[in-house]
Amino acid sequence: MEPWIQPAGDVSCSIRDVLVYGQAHIRCEDGAQTLLAQANWHKLHDAPTGSYALGWNVHP
Repeated sequence: MEPWIQPAGDVSCSIRDVLVYGQAHIRCEDGAQTLLAQANWHKLHDAPTGSYALGWNVHP
């Protein structure tokens, strides 16, 4: 297993990597060219629907 991937879905990264990740989201809002189409970036920010809640499947 790669050292930056841990059990239970934990991913470790540097502060610089977190900042680059955040800047990518900000650039998308500004309409700048990014790795994903702007519509796909917006899908990342859509509220989940149905029976999904923060990684859990919820069944009432």
